[in-house]
Amino acid sequence: MSFFSKLFSFFSWLFRREKYQGEFKDNKYNGKGTQTSKDGDKYVGEFKDGKYNGQGTLIDEDGTKYEGKFKDGDYNGQGTLTLKDGTKYVGEFKDGEFIGESGNKSNLKEWPK
Repeated sequence: MSFFSKLFSFFSWLFRREKYQGEFKDNKYNGKGTQTSKDGDKYVGEFKDGKYNGQGTLIDEDGTKYEGKFKDGDYNGQGTLTLKDGTKYVGEFKDGEFIGESGNKSNLKEWPK
């Protein structure tokens, strides 16, 4: 990790109290990495321009878990969302909404990303 990447990582932690380990490009999270928020949310996967982008896993501090594709920080593409009560949504997501096989949308944006 370069000096500037280490410095950027330190200031990200200092001001947002988040931890990031992974690849950087142009002082943004890019490539594979792990981000842990001050609230305990954890994302492991791919980043592009500082946002979740590509394949990844997001686990909320209460145990809610999304595994699948992300685009611009939202769930987009095939994925599985498992709520803390065990309810599962498996299928297609678009802009943070579960589309499913029937094409019916369920807004899941209230779940923190």
